[in-house]
Amino acid sequence: MSSSDTIHRQQLLPPEMMIEAERFALSKASKSSSMTVSLAVMAGAFIGLAFLFYITVTTGSASAGWGLSRFAGGLAFSLVLF
Repeated sequence: MSSSDTIHRQQLLPPEMMIEAERFALSKASKSSSMTVSLAVMAGAFIGLAFLFYITVTTGSASAGWGLSRFAGGLAFSLVLF
């Protein structure tokens, strides 16, 4: 393999995958408590915002079908989380 093949390779071999997973787990475990709490608060805020969009889209949509209303609400919820 040339050096350009190894640089652009997206797939990992199983031993490399285990090393990467271990590195990721250790980085998550070594985060400070304040960082963990702040990330949890931000996640809750984004989920709350997404729910607000869901309620806004589905409220007053009685003329649309039940399934279409829920589909549109779910789409709005998902788009906010993106």
